[in-house]
Amino acid sequence: MKVLNMTLVAVVLGGLLVSADAQEQKPMDDPFYNDFVKLQKDMDSMFINFHQKYFSDEKFFNQIDMSARSDFKDDGKQYVITVNLPGFDKDSIHVKTKDDTLSIEAKNDTSTEKKDEHFYQKERYTGSVYRSFTLSKDADFSKMNTEYKNGVFTVNIPKK
Repeated sequence: MKVLNMTLVAVVLGGLLVSADAQEQKPMDDPFYNDFVKLQKDMDSMFINFHQKYFSDEKFFNQIDMSARSDFKDDGKQYVITVNLPGFDKDSIHVKTKDDTLSIEAKNDTSTEKKDEHFYQKERYTGSVYRSFTLSKDADFSKMNTEYKNGVFTVNIPKK
């Protein structure tokens, strides 16, 4: 079997010369090529400007950490699970156990409203998080306790 070592491969597709090595497209005889390149740049700029103008309210969109980062610790006597749930009300956090699995679920509805004489803006956000942890059979769920303080939810589960 003979292997060819090619340094440049060129294919003509729809009036464009596509160069595999150069990773770029070059016009052959297309009089509209430059117009389309300019149109593409203008559209890219328009979408970037739109996003920056209307969706750059970082304070609103970062109020809730929807990734629900968590830590799991076995200190020998108990299991300690901490989950970051900033912005959630304590009453919206639910813990369920089934067999050797602990599930934590939280739901949140947030809205902001801004208005003046010529302007009205209302943003609404609904989100939820769900995490589950499988523990060993020595977890005593009947004696577990929970705490929610400063956006951190902690579950302590003693061992049998």
